[in-house]
Formats: sequence, C-alpha cells, structure tokens
Amino acid sequence: MTTTLSEVRNRADLLLIVGPDPTPQFPRFFERCVAPRQTLFAESRQPPPVVRLGPAQTGDVIAARQLVCDLDRLPEAIAALRCLLGGRSVAAAEDRRSGDGRN
Repeated sequence: MTTTLSEVRNRADLLLIVGPDPTPQFPRFFERCVAPRQTLFAESRQPPPVVRLGPAQTGDVIAARQLVCDLDRLPEAIAALRCLLGGRSVAAAEDRRSGDGRN
C-alpha cells in the first residue's frame, strides 16, 4: 500500500521502509512525517514504530527496527511478509516463485 506523506504524518500506526535509510536523500523525512510536533488531529501523538527492511545500516536518524535483507532479495522478503500477514505459510511464497501455479 502506498499513501501520501500527509497520511503518514496524521494516521500511520506502523511505518515500513523498504530499502536503505532514506535520510541521505530526504534529511527531514523523519522530522516532518514520522515525528512531527503537531498533526491534523492532535497537538501531539506518539510516533509510529518504524521498521526498515533492507541492508544493515548504522546511524539511522530515528530508531528503527531493522529486518536485514539484501536489496536483490527484497521481493522475496516482501512476499514472505505478505504470506505471514495473510495467514498463509511462507512456503506459499516459495511455491509461487518456483512456478507450480498454486496461489
């Protein structure tokens, strides 16, 4: 699912960042979207937990739980997460990848 940055700032319950830390390209991303001082619906709110799926990094601007994964394996990792969230076994993602035709 994708959304606008305004929706992230005002409504996010969890933020999943796929890939490397975005702060080198967008230095104020976390300040403006994840932990703003004021949101549309409240003067202040707790920032959502942040999970970053991608290569290991140190020195992220915001505390994020890291799920370490090589960039070339991100599609597999996302498929596995979708299986887990959908109540299916992770083997279902492997079956689809191998082309046996099951959904």
